[in-house]
Amino acid sequence: MGNQRKHSDSSAKPKRIAKAKKPIYKNQWFFLLVVEIALAIITGMINPRFFTTSNLMNILEQIAVLGIISSGMTMLLISGEIDISVGASIGLASCVTAMMIRSDWGYFLPVIVGVAIAIFNSFLVGATSRMFKAPSFITSLAFI
Repeated sequence: MGNQRKHSDSSAKPKRIAKAKKPIYKNQWFFLLVVEIALAIITGMINPRFFTTSNLMNILEQIAVLGIISSGMTMLLISGEIDISVGASIGLASCVTAMMIRSDWGYFLPVIVGVAIAIFNSFLVGATSRMFKAPSFITSLAFI
C-alpha cells in the first residue's frame, strides 16, 4: 500500500509541471490583456484626447475605487457568498463623508468615518447572515 501511494503522488507531479509550462499566448489572461490593449489603441485612434495626461489620471483615479471594492467582492465570491448591498454601503459612506467635509470637519476624520461606516455595514450584513443562517444574498438585499 505504501508503494502505491508514492507511485500515485509521483505521477501527479509531471501533470502539474506540464500544465505550468503552457505557452503564455495560450493563457486566457494573456488574451484578455491583448484585447484590452487593442481596445485602448482603437479608442485612442477614434478620440485623440484619450491618451492625454488628464484623461489617464482620471481613469486611474476611477479605477482605484473600483479596485478596492472589487478586491473585497472577490473574497466574498471565492467563499461562495454574494453581497449586493455593496453599492448602497459605498453610497452611504460617500454621502456621510461628503457631508462631513462640507461641514468643515477637514479631510482626515470624514474619510476615516466613511470607511468605518462601510466596514460596519458590511459587518452587519455578514453577522446577520451568520446569526440567522440565512443566505447572504437575502440579508444583503434587506440592507439595501
